[in-house]
This record gives sequence, structure tokens and C-alpha cells, in this order.
Amino acid sequence: MSRYKIAVLGGGPGGYVAAIRAAQRGAKTVLVEAGELGGVCLNQGCIPTKTLLKSARVFQDLLAAEKFGIKVDGQIKPDWDAMQKRKEGVVRQLNSGVQGLLKQNGVEVVRGWGTVLDPHTIEVNGDKISADYLIIATGSSPAVLPIPGLQEALHSGAAVTSTGALKLKQIPERLVVVGGGVVGMEFAALFNSLGSRVTVLEKFTVLGSLDAELQRYMQRLLQKKGVEIYNEADIKSFDGARV
Repeated sequence: MSRYKIAVLGGGPGGYVAAIRAAQRGAKTVLVEAGELGGVCLNQGCIPTKTLLKSARVFQDLLAAEKFGIKVDGQIKPDWDAMQKRKEGVVRQLNSGVQGLLKQNGVEVVRGWGTVLDPHTIEVNGDKISADYLIIATGSSPAVLPIPGLQEALHSGAAVTSTGALKLKQIPERLVVVGGGVVGMEFAALFNSLGSRVTVLEKFTVLGSLDAELQRYMQRLLQKKGVEIYNEADIKSFDGARV
């Protein structure tokens, strides 16, 4: 059994920063991570979405170039495969940076799914890790709404989560976004900018966590760009790619 002062379960921004700080203070530290280091923001959230949004912004700027006296010859169109490669490269570079910081500060990284056996023991890949203190920084999992047909739609690929949307094989011609929070509206803006017909269905009001004036501004802006937005939409069921 391997013994440590501190064992951290989860390699996201909470976990890896805690592990680095513990090691800097002299504690023998191990970090256990089943996936990629950096957490959701780096691998499936903020970084990949902003990278794709930057590509979409460049595409829109090129479409408007002649308004600014810049002539662009030839067809202007998004190359989704190239955008995906750029996104993956950015994520990979930042992920390597996290690995480098952990190594530089003497944190041992164990890859695998960690199970807490007791307040001082974690089991990973059949091996046990003992620590005086455990830091649990596992993050969370997306909730799947109990709507008839949703599980089947996700299983068949007719519906995807935000993580799945980052890995689509092509830009969809038509896209329905269920949920008008910041994540849903971000994907609505992205695919609208790339030429998809986008509809947003929100049970309450889009961007409900923001100031009301900002909500209205963002809704008008996206509607002006062609995004259909339905507030107070009560989804009864999913039938494949139909709601």
C-alpha cells in the first residue's frame, strides 16, 4: 500500500491546485484522476467552446470584410474538421501545462477511477492508497431530465449533451438547443455563426442567471442574427431528433 500525507481525488482546477499547494507546503501528495487533467473547463467546457467561438468569429469577420474595404476572393466557408483540430491542439497544450505544473511541484499522478474505502484509503486500479487526509474534488455529472424519450435520443445519437456537441462530426444544418442558460446560449451562438438554423427552447427565461437588462439584450441580439428563441417552453417528450 502506498502512503501519502494528502491524497486528492479529482484533477480539475480544485483538485490539481490543492495538490500543488499541498506539495509546496511539504506534504507528500498524490492526485488520482480517471480522465484528463484540468477538469471540465479545460477539456469539455470553457476552453474548447471559446476556441471554436474564436474560429466562428473569424469566419463572420471575413464574411463582413468587404464592408470595411477588404476584398476577399474565393469561397469563404468554415472547415469544421480544421476547427476541431485547432480546438484539440489548444486543449492538449493547456493540458500538458497542468501536467508540467504537477510534476514540477512533486505531485505524483495516478491514472484511474478512485474509490474511497474509508476516511484514509482510496482504491485505484486494484491498488490501495493510504493518506492522512483525503481531498475530494471530483466535480459533478450532468443531470438527464426525466423527459420521455430523452434517454433513447441520447443513446441513439439524435440528442447530445454539451460534451457531445463539441465532438459532432459536422456542422448541423438544423439544431434545437434545449435549455437557454449560458451553456445552451453559447452553443446557439456558435452554430448560428457557422450557418446552422438554431432554435432555443427554455422552460423559464433565457440566461435567467443574468441581470434582466442583459437577458433582454442578448435575446434580441441572437434573434436579430436568426436564432429562434422560445421562453416558457414545456417539453413533453422526445421522439428521436424531434421534441
